[in-house]
Amino acid sequence: MKEFAEINLNFLGEDVDIEFKKAAGKDGNGAVPRDFYKTYSAMANTDGGVVLLGISEKKDHSFEVTGIKNTRKVKKNLWDALNNRDCVSGNILNEKDIRVVPQKGLNII
Repeated sequence: MKEFAEINLNFLGEDVDIEFKKAAGKDGNGAVPRDFYKTYSAMANTDGGVVLLGISEKKDHSFEVTGIKNTRKVKKNLWDALNNRDCVSGNILNEKDIRVVPQKGLNII
């Protein structure tokens, strides 16, 4: 797996073109959050953006890597929904747009 530099989440922060989502799912192994597709659509209809799955916001409004345990399942569910017209009107992403990135010993998507 390709090495990535550690992301300074608190420096990066959330903005109109970047969003963090915990994406832990009910079982804690990872799931695409229900509100992901609203964010995806909003970004698709503007200048684009990045959504990082596996990042949670703490009570003090700082961010931490919580990771995604089952990245294969989450990526499959993401692709299934993005290619389903009942979920989104169109998929504008390709394979290079959705990556598993190691951070602090955990994986984010």
